[in-house]
Amino acid sequence: MKRLLVFTLFLLLLILSASPAWTASPSANSMEDLMDSSGYRESIESMMGKHIMVAKTQLMLCDPPLSDDAIDFAVKEMKKEMATIMQTIINSQMNYLAAHMTQSDVNELIGIYHSPIWKKQAAIMKQYQKDKYSELARRLPEQIKEIGARIAFRLKDQGFVHKEAKEQ
Repeated sequence: MKRLLVFTLFLLLLILSASPAWTASPSANSMEDLMDSSGYRESIESMMGKHIMVAKTQLMLCDPPLSDDAIDFAVKEMKKEMATIMQTIINSQMNYLAAHMTQSDVNELIGIYHSPIWKKQAAIMKQYQKDKYSELARRLPEQIKEIGARIAFRLKDQGFVHKEAKEQ
């Protein structure tokens, strides 16, 4: 009797572990939905947009100066290149997650991302970025200049720099 019960439980476990709902790899559509629902795609797009803005600022400071048309052309080219890089990053993330998650896991996560509390938290974080991040980012060039000056002083103080740098 005991053997029959153990055998039955073992057989049931085998059947359940082979169930597609538990072990199926996530579909490409569900992975795309996960990237969108989680905000991952939007986050990567935002990061790439910031890189493009930094590059545009650097192009505007070129000596000799570039024409507006040249800068616009360069920005368009950067956007195309960044779109390719962004899709590569997203595909890599989706492939990695798909190798470590089941369709059931992905469905559960998508459900969380569609929940009212997650949507509320995401909205609050977006508002924070609008309200505070730009304020912090405006101060960044000045902070970078100050950091550079402190590091230059430390380099000189530590004996790495032996003569004054030329003023530019």
